[in-house]
Amino acid sequence: SLGIIVFQLLTNVHPFEGRSENDTIERIKRVQYDKLPDWVSSAMRDIVEAMLSFNPSKRPTTQQLMEQETIRVYLDVQEEKERALDENDRIKASILIPSSINRFAPTPIVPVGMLCHSEGTSIVHSEKNKDYCIVTYDPIITNGIMRFEGIFVNCQNWTSLGIVDSSVKFVASKEPWGDDCMNTTYKGKIVRYGGCNGDLFHINVNYGIIGNTTFEDGKTVAMELDLNSDTGKLHFFVEGKEQPISVIGIPASVRFFVQIYGKSSKFVLTKFDRLQKLSTKAINNSLQLEWGKDWDKKQQLNSMKEKEYYLSQRNKK
Repeated sequence: SLGIIVFQLLTNVHPFEGRSENDTIERIKRVQYDKLPDWVSSAMRDIVEAMLSFNPSKRPTTQQLMEQETIRVYLDVQEEKERALDENDRIKASILIPSSINRFAPTPIVPVGMLCHSEGTSIVHSEKNKDYCIVTYDPIITNGIMRFEGIFVNCQNWTSLGIVDSSVKFVASKEPWGDDCMNTTYKGKIVRYGGCNGDLFHINVNYGIIGNTTFEDGKTVAMELDLNSDTGKLHFFVEGKEQPISVIGIPASVRFFVQIYGKSSKFVLTKFDRLQKLSTKAINNSLQLEWGKDWDKKQQLNSMKEKEYYLSQRNKK
């Protein structure tokens, strides 16, 4: 049963699912399960297949399971959440299954020389230094509605994520958020949501637009990108809660990206899904910023009431 649960966490599909109930039962009897997608690491694949084995002697030990990074991350995140919940919430959370990546297989693009690497569904920073590591993801998004979701680990809030124009190529030798790059190479081609202060950055590198909440290690942070809309919309979520500031006018050729910082820090991708519709709702005191324009801080501070609201959102944990 544990092998079935892990299989479903990875693929969102039951490994023995058949065309009918009887077909499913027969597949279980024959130990005839679906193959895992190619993006699952070989080590993780071996563990899952061993857990599904009919022969108990071939199943992995607890120690072997705990050596798998993906399983450890899910357990660590769940433990952190349970510590923060009261007894009633803990009962509800115990029946929830973490988000899983569907069969839409993303491919991380790690720049040559960047001291991080792809490991299963994670981007893992080297232990050699704590420099910025920025990774984009294929495929390029040109249409439809996509949700990109994940968890940062051991980053101490020095994280960000967002979208970039598909023409952007990050390089290891350049500080990506410095004046040199943001005022020339990447100018007007990036929207970045920072975890430390919750600011949104676009053209002006010297300040971000406040209003969205911060996100910390272990928190689920997500983006929903709608390129079916005439205006091209980008929305942000933290722990499932929609954030008040969104971006419109997104061009129809972008990639998602993440940035980690610090030795042994990591980002774990938990969802990269094509959606039928946005999960956004109408919220009070919302604000839309436009891609391609130099965002003016006056946009967010045009009344004391709004100023207090945005500052309260910025400082909310």
